[in-house]
Amino acid sequence: VDTERGIVFIATGSPADDFYGVDRPGDNLYGNCVIALDANTGKKLWHFQATRHDLWDSDFSAPPILLTVNSNGRRVAAVAATNKWGFIYIFDRVTGKPLFPIKEVKAPTSTVPGEITAPTQPVPTLPAPLAKQTMTRDEVTARTPEMRAWAQKEFDTFLGDVDAGKLDGFHLLGTRSRYPDISGFLGRSRIGRAKRRAMRRAALRDTP
Repeated sequence: VDTERGIVFIATGSPADDFYGVDRPGDNLYGNCVIALDANTGKKLWHFQATRHDLWDSDFSAPPILLTVNSNGRRVAAVAATNKWGFIYIFDRVTGKPLFPIKEVKAPTSTVPGEITAPTQPVPTLPAPLAKQTMTRDEVTARTPEMRAWAQKEFDTFLGDVDAGKLDGFHLLGTRSRYPDISGFLGRSRIGRAKRRAMRRAALRDTP
């Protein structure tokens, strides 16, 4: 709560079910949003939706934080929120204007019948994400040559017919895991649970 300005800031979660949205078409406003409310009347002042039609459980899992930011030579009363991908969104508390550019990034298209994903998602250019966003074949374990060869083989199998190059810079990793989770992109896709379990095992074997 900004008591001086009389503004309450809240952050909302993902629509249910997180990973399946056929029964909730559209962007699903006001899921995955930062919302500013007039503390005296409850009137909405502004909102920002970080993930449209969420299929990745990428909501804001913590309340927004009030802070002061130096921007273009002046001090700005700001509010910041971080989602489960580790992205940090920072806004002017009063206007809701982003203090750093937010770009629209092309998002993967679901192969699930009836699932209509949002064509783009808003990604902040600054500050840098708190969590690693991508993983490549070369980044699997190198503990032993044998383990590396096995992990790379599993990595290739896990990706299947999903071309990481077609993700156009979108996110390959969930913030709560050490292995790539493509399944969320496709919303319960044909990539099987067995392959996901294999990648979990690959990650765990490299854990001290």
